[in-house]
Amino acid sequence: MPLIDPQIEILQKSNNKTPNAKYTMPNTKNKGGKKMLKKQNGITLIALIITVIVMLILVGVTINVALNGGLFEKAETAKVQTEKAVEEEQLMTAIVTAYDAKTGVVDKSTLQTELTKQGNWQISGEGTYEVTSPKGNIYTVLQDGTISEGKGVQVTLPEGLEVGSEFEMDADQNGTAETWIVLHAGTEANSHLNENEIEVISKNVMGETLTLGRGDESAQTPGDIDSDGTANSNVDKAIYSFENSVNRLNSYCEGLIKIKNNGVRSVGSNPSDKSYVNTAHTEDSLVTHLAEWTDAGRTAWNKYKLLAGTTDTNSDTDYNKMNTLGIKVANNSEGTATNYWLASRFVIEAWNTSSSYGSVYFRVRYMNASGNRNGSNLWDVYSRGSTNTYNPAYAVRPVVKLQYP
Repeated sequence: MPLIDPQIEILQKSNNKTPNAKYTMPNTKNKGGKKMLKKQNGITLIALIITVIVMLILVGVTINVALNGGLFEKAETAKVQTEKAVEEEQLMTAIVTAYDAKTGVVDKSTLQTELTKQGNWQISGEGTYEVTSPKGNIYTVLQDGTISEGKGVQVTLPEGLEVGSEFEMDADQNGTAETWIVLHAGTEANSHLNENEIEVISKNVMGETLTLGRGDESAQTPGDIDSDGTANSNVDKAIYSFENSVNRLNSYCEGLIKIKNNGVRSVGSNPSDKSYVNTAHTEDSLVTHLAEWTDAGRTAWNKYKLLAGTTDTNSDTDYNKMNTLGIKVANNSEGTATNYWLASRFVIEAWNTSSSYGSVYFRVRYMNASGNRNGSNLWDVYSRGSTNTYNPAYAVRPVVKLQYP
């Protein structure tokens, strides 16, 4: 039987079905007789999905590392450090120009002129300058041109200080060290301080006497507080001074201290919140003789009691501690015991039984030369309808919060 080519046989069979069609089987074998597959390019849908998932995981890991690893914080820190480096260079350049080789000190006027060329720099203080950059960063410049970052000059605390300990420190940088006493310590039970902090009080008063009441320098343009049609009257000034007396005392004490610290306040302020005052109004129950006031007096009381806060107990903590330590009495620069303010307010009624008249006094506490806690009148409301103002002036004792490194 003759051999027949398979392609011919298939073609013949196909011709039997469709006479005019021709089909040819493709040769899918190579020379070695193996079957060949057609090569295709591209990726499958599953592979694409897996690739996207892996990429999302990598992006998530990268973001997590950036957030938890502090990448953004480090970038911000680097930015701040760069800005400070530029500021310090500007400040040093100005100091070099302002330094007088003959006197060995930096001239304040020249320093301000040179810094003004670099932007809105501010300088305050005498001898030791507090310099504030346009960015708000604070630097301290000593007379010899030495720069330290932050407010005030760094001091080194003696080791082993505890409540009641005394030590010397030139806190106002006037060239003469003052004696300071540890008033509160972070190691005490229920302390308002961190464990490595102490609060120290000047053994004697500092600065000039500070006037409150109608003579308070910060209370000269308070407006028409009592709504009587006259702005900046003595009553307006006295009410304003009473309301702001705690902050006024704290601010004055802050201005006296030129060393680095964690906070400065006036003795007698609230140790946990130096600005605290009792904003509640005085209750009628305080005025036990209110029924005996004249109609004009009661009208005045109903008006003025709403214009000021009432008694707070700020001074108790410091007073009790000073009493325990026996340090309530403080001397002035002449070595004489003197009165000093306690940053705490109180309201009290005074009544003259024989004459049937009296007043409600709005006072700020102070310590007298004998170490007794009293109150000084800033203003009052009289039972017959008038008001009076006062002009007391006493010294201050700063309390400074310091920290061990």
